[in-house]
Amino acid sequence: MKLWEPIKIKRDKDHYWQIGPLKIWLKKIKDEWLIAYEQSPHDPESTDITIAEVREKPDTVTWNRYVCESPDSIQLLPVLQDRAVVVGSEMPVKILPGNSALFVVRIPVWVHLYAGEKKETMLTEIPTVPLSNTWFGDPMTGELCYSLTTMARRSIEETDNNPHRAICPVRIKNSSKGSLDFQKLSIHVEHLKVYAGKETLWTNEVKITFFGEDQPNRIDFADKKPDLEKDCILLSKERTPVDRSLLKKSVSFFKYFTSFES
Repeated sequence: MKLWEPIKIKRDKDHYWQIGPLKIWLKKIKDEWLIAYEQSPHDPESTDITIAEVREKPDTVTWNRYVCESPDSIQLLPVLQDRAVVVGSEMPVKILPGNSALFVVRIPVWVHLYAGEKKETMLTEIPTVPLSNTWFGDPMTGELCYSLTTMARRSIEETDNNPHRAICPVRIKNSSKGSLDFQKLSIHVEHLKVYAGKETLWTNEVKITFFGEDQPNRIDFADKKPDLEKDCILLSKERTPVDRSLLKKSVSFFKYFTSFES
């Protein structure tokens, strides 16, 4: 995907990118990088893409200035959030004992801006879509997360190919003795890689094993390309690598308490 390739820029010129609802302006002046952006909350499903077009910044947005000596090239790369996201099911789903179900979740990426020819310096990161904060879990042992407006779906055909969203496969296995009533879950996206497929972004697969209401859930992150599209290229590594399964005793993936949302 050309959007995520390094680009040479012209000094003293305003360069413009659009990645779905996110608009970015960038300029290089001497040893300074100037970056401005705006998000379109009224059009979060936009599929528009513009790559490094010379276009003057409007007066309604403000430059942020970064002093950094580097070659006149820039690279934008997609990454996932710095903490977990909470997503709900598109419709009520019960997973019977011994069974597993695959869901796909569309997650809006953040954009890292790297100066230099070989990702030498990260200047800043910008969310393509601003997300609300939410509390997941009980009041004492839960955690602060981001709340997704998209829903977990059962079919890949039901998802849209938005340039600013990565498709995350989530496999939930019910290893308990009772039926699992799936409503909402927390996905620790800070442990996920981002890949470029032919038409969309992807992450590696997440597997959640449910053992029962009073037992910790096991979370595994596949260390490979997603099976749903193996012909893809790694763009960004995970923010926080993990080399073993996570056991989240303080979080029940299928009990949801909201203390606040902002």
